[in-house]
Amino acid sequence: MVKQDYECKPAELVMVDILNPPDILLKSISVNEQNNGPEKEVYFYHGDHLGSANWITDYTGAPIQYIHYAPYGELIDNQVPYGYDERYKFTGKERDEETGYDYFGARFYWQAGTWLSVDPWADKYPQISPYAYCGWNPIKFVDPDGRYFDDTNEETAQKIEAELFTKKIYAALGNNNQMRELYSTWKDIQDMRNDGKNEYRFELDKNKPGTTSKEEDGHQIITMYSNLETLDETVAHEVRHGGQTARGEISYDNNNQKQNYDVEKEVDAYRAQWGWRGSPLQIPIDDGKHPIPVPANANYFDITNKLIKSITNGWLDKNDKLYNFK
Repeated sequence: MVKQDYECKPAELVMVDILNPPDILLKSISVNEQNNGPEKEVYFYHGDHLGSANWITDYTGAPIQYIHYAPYGELIDNQVPYGYDERYKFTGKERDEETGYDYFGARFYWQAGTWLSVDPWADKYPQISPYAYCGWNPIKFVDPDGRYFDDTNEETAQKIEAELFTKKIYAALGNNNQMRELYSTWKDIQDMRNDGKNEYRFELDKNKPGTTSKEEDGHQIITMYSNLETLDETVAHEVRHGGQTARGEISYDNNNQKQNYDVEKEVDAYRAQWGWRGSPLQIPIDDGKHPIPVPANANYFDITNKLIKSITNGWLDKNDKLYNFK
């Protein structure tokens, strides 16, 4: 099912204690490769029941920004005593610094409570203004915009985010590359939510993870197969391919064949997989020295074009290559 931007969804109440680190949500990371100590340019996002940023804290848990909104998103108070100003504000959408408009993916929103362009499905709902935000009830509803995860897949996306925010982030503190990959995985999910062209689905397949596309009712459905039971590293790998599709890095032709797809896309996905796992990936490769594949204990910098091209389908036949990149 494809959700349209006039179909608002009830917001879930989230209570956050800003002094309790296990409850804080990662929102922004700036990585300094020269920093050999604990990563200090890490900021945490504390949202209200609509997902709007209310408090921003640094890596120590100290508040560095407070934001208070009117019902439709206009800023009542924005305290930035240390100069950091979070750009993801009302309902977690990015606010343009020059215009003050919020970018929802398919349309821009003005905090006076109106969209800046007509709802493309307005003819189906004549009783609702084509410029209305959330049916004029922003206290209860959020408007995720355009096409996004349906209720079932949104639930899965939130489950993945919960695992990311409550476990993975804290285990990765101090490891710049892993933190960057985990942040990118969160960004992949956001990009899929904001994609106005494709619909995204999660499916369970423990043995054959992968991402496929099919056309249905005039739009593309991108399905990501992975081990959703244990949320292992295959989830991050396929989520990365979903994010690549949402950003237009991968597209599909009329026969649902990948376009703009190359070895670099797989390097990116395996690094996302490594970031989620938090330890070396064990994958079968042909090292050119043994008659059968050998395990590669691959860390971040080991995951290269050469490694991806040498991956086989299993541990028995090194000639059965998983990818056919030149």
